[in-house]
Amino acid sequence: MTDWNELCFVLNKSLASNISEQLFELKVIQAMEKLGWSQYKGELSIRESIQIGSVNRIHPDITIKSSDGQNQFVVEIKRPSEDLTAERFRNQLHSYMRMTRVNLGLLIGNKIQVFADGSFLNSQEPILIEEISFIEDNIKGNKFIELFSKDNFSLEKIKLFIDDKLDREKKSQIKKGIVNKLLNIDQDHLKAYIISAFEKDFDTNLIEEVLQSFILKIERKEELVDETNITPNLKGNESRNFRYIPAKDSYSSKRSIIKNTDNKRTVNGMKIGEFVQESFRDLFMNNALTNDELMKLQEESYCKLHLNQGRKVLRKLNEGTTDHMGYDRYYTKEIFGGQYYLTSQWYEGQWDPFLKWLASIKKIR
Repeated sequence: MTDWNELCFVLNKSLASNISEQLFELKVIQAMEKLGWSQYKGELSIRESIQIGSVNRIHPDITIKSSDGQNQFVVEIKRPSEDLTAERFRNQLHSYMRMTRVNLGLLIGNKIQVFADGSFLNSQEPILIEEISFIEDNIKGNKFIELFSKDNFSLEKIKLFIDDKLDREKKSQIKKGIVNKLLNIDQDHLKAYIISAFEKDFDTNLIEEVLQSFILKIERKEELVDETNITPNLKGNESRNFRYIPAKDSYSSKRSIIKNTDNKRTVNGMKIGEFVQESFRDLFMNNALTNDELMKLQEESYCKLHLNQGRKVLRKLNEGTTDHMGYDRYYTKEIFGGQYYLTSQWYEGQWDPFLKWLASIKKIR
């Protein structure tokens, strides 16, 4: 992780906001050399002229080669102020990948994008495999160092990484399909399912009579999974310039307005996830959390007992945001107190314990 944090410094924190592409290219070269690729040994080739046909030539920004001179991957560099999602940038990188006959390409600007092609995917078009923001202690960044440093570089390891990534994406899509099917089940179908489950033990007519007193509906827990945080979309220098905005009147004696909207409880117009985030912004801004409380919020037993929360409420940055399955369970777009991720797993049953805990913190303060 130290190597990744140093890379963040070189490619993000040390840069002037208006840095030119030429100067940024030198920074990227410096970063690649820190990963072990030597320009002196011919492993890092800058703007190598490659002939295409009888008259045309291309000049990739950086071509990384093995010790025997075989192309391994290409790097296309864009100023941090540029929008890397521009199609022309991707098309340019894809063209260089094909012309140099490599299956890997990096697009580096205000973040790092990793593209894979060819034998890795059995696809005619390159695919964006990973996008890595320049955030210190970023788990994705640590993996990037592991895969793309010279000492560890292996096409076999990268193939395994891509296979795992695509497999998890496939499972995610299947889960979304299951969710959609569940949400589209109407009341008549639910009745039919229940009747079929109970008809061995009870008379069908009696089951139907009982079901008339129920409203049958499948509803997803809105705050249980924060899908907006699965892939962060930080632009420019937002990854290192977080803003902490205190909640208005949060420490005043005004009574919070609590009501139900569409069966979802709200406080001051905020659902549970929004309210928790706003509350923690406020607590950190006002230095309302003692060191002892911060330690307790990183203990699962304490969080379960006092907040009905099955996860640590706060995680240090080096612990990352994902669970053992690779899914984000913490808000990725904001760092709380400059050093913590806040869990994104909040739902209706946690309102009362959270409000009780919050009141105790304010009372102590």
